Amino acid sequence: GARETAQGVVELTRRLALEIQSQRLLRQAEEGALALRVGELEVPELLEDLEALFRRHYAARERTLDLEPAPGLRLRSDRIVLLRVLTNLVKNALEATPPGGTVHLACRPEGPWVAFEVANPGVMPPEAARRVFQRGFSTKAEQGRGLGTYSARLFTEGYLGGHIAFESHAATGTCFRVRLPAQGPPVPAGDATSSNRTRKDGTSCNNRDHV
Repeated sequence: GARETAQGVVELTRRLALEIQSQRLLRQAEEGALALRVGELEVPELLEDLEALFRRHYAARERTLDLEPAPGLRLRSDRIVLLRVLTNLVKNALEATPPGGTVHLACRPEGPWVAFEVANPGVMPPEAARRVFQRGFSTKAEQGRGLGTYSARLFTEGYLGGHIAFESHAATGTCFRVRLPAQGPPVPAGDATSSNRTRKDGTSCNNRDHV
């Protein structure tokens, strides 16, 4: 009906606006020109934003996004950049999940860190696992441009002062883990040199209890 059509137009418009914003952020990050706006963030509000974004998203059709509550959890970070990281990881996870499957997103404090975990039941082939953070690499054949995990790593390690890593096993599926300093990025905004390093210290998904 007309209402569904109008909702579809609104959703498409919002998706295009987010895509434009994403491309602008990525370009600025690659040029070392991304200026962060760090502030106090409420994790439950971030999760609500993610839930709203994927409520009618094409990637979530016939799939469930399970968000583990994180009452009272806070951190200092850039809201827009962090949402972009989480959006990219959730979107990829949904696309890797078969119809009827579930993607789990959890967030918990770990000492001076706040850890986000995005888990799905799919398993990455070894070749994909080796190249997952490369710019332009995609496991979706003709779909996509292979920028989701690449930009997630660039933003996380180059700007937000965090670490990103993943594990993929037949028995447990695939889990991407982002750890961010609760008190905010410890390096000046725009220092993207750390994006060229693989940071896996303390980023194992083995301690997750929601999968």
